[in-house]
Amino acid sequence: MKKVSEEEKEAKEAQVLTTGKLLNQTKFRDNIGIQERCFRARRTQLQRVSSKKESMARQPKEKKVEIGKVFRRNAELEECAALLSAEAQAW
Repeated sequence: MKKVSEEEKEAKEAQVLTTGKLLNQTKFRDNIGIQERCFRARRTQLQRVSSKKESMARQPKEKKVEIGKVFRRNAELEECAALLSAEAQAW
């Protein structure tokens, strides 16, 4: 059997520790990468929801404006009809 010297043992332990540290650093970097991707996806999702909310909020306002125009036009036409009716009776 081959005897292993103390220096070789220490070198091997140092190599194991270094490898462990590298693995931990790699895992940490991978973890950060996953977190960043999740953060970006969440931010994109929130932007989409926000733009959809804005679009939906705009629609009722546009409909109210359109309804207001219809009511004004209706009032104008009723006024015109009343004038025409008065003229017809005057004849």
